[in-house]
Amino acid sequence: MSLWQVMGVSHSLFEHELETLKAAQGLVLDTDLTTEDLKELVSKYKGVYRKAIGEDFPTGESSSF
Repeated sequence: MSLWQVMGVSHSLFEHELETLKAAQGLVLDTDLTTEDLKELVSKYKGVYRKAIGEDFPTGESSSF
């Protein structure tokens, strides 16, 4: 497991989604992702969180850090 975590989820799981999306788009740099790509990535990140933690990603002020 990765030493780096995001809200208790291994950073590598998120990085995998980012690299997979970039490869599918034929991109090398993160900054080459479009707004639509980033929206898709957020959705994928929420799925990673849901799968790892077992609940939806928190939203709203009550769940702020």
